[in-house]
Amino acid sequence: MPIRELLAEARQNRDHEAVCRLYDQWQTEGRDEELSRWDYLYLMNGLYGLKRYGDCLELYKLQQHVYPESDLLHSKMGWCVYHLYIKPVKQNDFDKKQCRDVLKKADYVLKLVRQEDFSPLWLIVDVLSEGLMSGSLGGQKDFALALHYLDLVQPELLSAESGETMAGNKKISLASPREKWYCRRVKCLCELARYEECIAFGEEALKALESFHNNSDSWIKQRVAVSLAGLQQFEQAEKTANEIVRGGFRNWNIFHLLFGLACREEKFDDAFKYAGMCAVADNSHEMRVRFYGALAEFLDSQGREREAMLHRQLIDTLRQEKNWKQKKDENWQLPEEIAALSKADVLKELKPLWWEWCNIGRVFASGRIEKILPNGSSGFIRGEDGRSFYFSFKDARCRRDKLQPEAEVRFALEERLDRKKNQWKENAVEITVP
Repeated sequence: MPIRELLAEARQNRDHEAVCRLYDQWQTEGRDEELSRWDYLYLMNGLYGLKRYGDCLELYKLQQHVYPESDLLHSKMGWCVYHLYIKPVKQNDFDKKQCRDVLKKADYVLKLVRQEDFSPLWLIVDVLSEGLMSGSLGGQKDFALALHYLDLVQPELLSAESGETMAGNKKISLASPREKWYCRRVKCLCELARYEECIAFGEEALKALESFHNNSDSWIKQRVAVSLAGLQQFEQAEKTANEIVRGGFRNWNIFHLLFGLACREEKFDDAFKYAGMCAVADNSHEMRVRFYGALAEFLDSQGREREAMLHRQLIDTLRQEKNWKQKKDENWQLPEEIAALSKADVLKELKPLWWEWCNIGRVFASGRIEKILPNGSSGFIRGEDGRSFYFSFKDARCRRDKLQPEAEVRFALEERLDRKKNQWKENAVEITVP
């Protein structure tokens, strides 16, 4: 029986193994029997189903000159390239040579594959843009090239449905492809200092997206604020940044921006406050080397020489820890007493100072823990005036086990956005146990 008839039968039975045996037989017999475009597609589907991606690509090469305009064959070829060469980018760091090879293969696919249902186009752009923006693909960040690939995508054709994954026993909601595309394009425009485009596109993104994950709406607004500052629209930049903070976004980047704006306006109390908030936002001090350098210069200007030197020593210890080279503008000479301090020693001295700065202008009150909510991560404090205030354990400055019902606490108040009710409410923050 001719291979074509056997192939049709195997396809009807969805028997990938039988299809692959027929492919091997066809190869062994010297490919004498002429195949149609659909025969090639059936064979490629069978090989693809058994993850024989290399053989699938070889078969594609054979038919390419015969059926050069077949979208279905191009798409199947694209999926094979994705699994063989593109997908591994997510698990590995690629050097420049490997990067060029991957991008060459990706470019070939992207010229032939259309964006449609079951097309690999978005998945390829997703991996490439993420790798180029993080620096894992090619060894350094390339926002211009990432933007080039993102601009091959039509966002209206991307799914707006969120995905899901499990973290232990907890179900986590993931950003939709459309949300990813908007967020990455906003970031690229900001990083490339295309500020006017970033502002306009950021506003478009906030209107186009119906839901946000991992504070993506705040990240979009933050890049709009950076762009406003880049265009010297400082008042509007500060207003936008403060709105983000009031909304509960506590990432150090937004405080770094506010610190710079306060320094420029010579609002020195605000500068100290935002510097403290930036420094204590998390323990990723290595991410803030540039900020600590700017802070040291500010402290020098305020006559706080020892504090400036401590921040410079922190930079030195972070560079030594990460085996990073010292930059030319970091060629300072520190006294032996300071230069001998370890990172832990420096942080031990700086952390109380940072918290002191954070609390500039705050008014503190006393009260008791009224109750802890079932989620175990938040609750209510009743102040001495009888009013009740919501709090999150994220805003506690003491051990969690100290915050039990009826425990006496000291706290400040800060307006935060209740996202569920879309209302501004006073929350208890900076909570400590006397």
